[in-house]
Amino acid sequence: MKKARRKNRRSRHYLDLGNRYRVGSPPGVLEPHPEAAPTVIRRMVYDAEGFSEERFEKSIPKNKLSREANRVLWLDVVGLGSAEALKHIVTTFNLHALAVEDVLHQRQRPKAEVYGDTLFIVVRIPHLNEGSTTFEQVSMFLGRDFVLTFQEEEGDCFDSVRERVRRRQGRVRHGGADYLAYAILDSAIDQYLPLADSMGDRIDEMEREILSKSDSSVVQRLLDLRGDLNHLRRNLTPARDAVAAMASIAGTLVSDETKIYLRDCQDHIVQLNEVTESYGDTVSALVSIHLSLASQRLNEVMKVLTVFAALFMPLSFIAGVYGMNFDPDASPYNMPELGWAYGYPLVLVVMAVLAGSLVLYFRRRGWLGGPP
Repeated sequence: MKKARRKNRRSRHYLDLGNRYRVGSPPGVLEPHPEAAPTVIRRMVYDAEGFSEERFEKSIPKNKLSREANRVLWLDVVGLGSAEALKHIVTTFNLHALAVEDVLHQRQRPKAEVYGDTLFIVVRIPHLNEGSTTFEQVSMFLGRDFVLTFQEEEGDCFDSVRERVRRRQGRVRHGGADYLAYAILDSAIDQYLPLADSMGDRIDEMEREILSKSDSSVVQRLLDLRGDLNHLRRNLTPARDAVAAMASIAGTLVSDETKIYLRDCQDHIVQLNEVTESYGDTVSALVSIHLSLASQRLNEVMKVLTVFAALFMPLSFIAGVYGMNFDPDASPYNMPELGWAYGYPLVLVVMAVLAGSLVLYFRRRGWLGGPP
């Protein structure tokens, strides 16, 4: 039920984009969508020695928004339905109004923008639901000692990052907020890998179906798959640019060591982009192959019908001649062979020989199968 609700909500985000904007409203107005999910806030604070984790619903106490010296604060806001909780966060961390607008108004393209001493990042996470692909926006703010993430729905791909924080695995507990932002981005980009594999499997399946026997539904499925691939590329290409912008940002907001990891993440996106482009070319080629095979099958059918028409054309001519009702008693020139004892068998033999000669001729020309 939760997956179905998430799928329907994401679909509405594409169809009802205009309902999310009030024409003439100033940027940064905190007006959550009436159908937005209730707000749940996860708070994690950690350093190399330890961590603490708390969960709040609808609102968070102001003292829980304060940062601790030499510790990283991660606030994960799930659900954008509570204007009060969002207002407290926006005010406490002094978030720019334009960035807040992009958080509330979903369907932003992936990007990375600097607002003062805060880096605003948008990334889209793919979800595969019953063969169709949808994308969920995750907005993130990176400061010197904090990371804020905003999501619309419960259920994300960041549990592995949380477990690394809890279990002190990898470098996340020893890195700063910038490394946490990288880990979140890397986890989001990794969600494209199973989607790309699934699309590759769909392409292989449809290729086998086309080469064996295909129907008109294959074309529609190929076009749907090409649309999914185009949508995937439209999200991967700006994500690559956003990660590249993070890796080249000046100042101390992103350390040089973290930039190395960001360049590796950028390389993964480039590889994914190349794979999706290759898949797109393959799908276009499969569409052409399907149309060529369909045309070939039609030509085969037309060839068979033409051969049958050519076979029966002389036979029909003979039958038509002897079907004329001329009276042989009225004139000796009116089909005298009609009175012959073997006239009818003779005509049948002539028709059979003529048909057999045509079949032999067509076969030697290769029109009835076999080499010409």
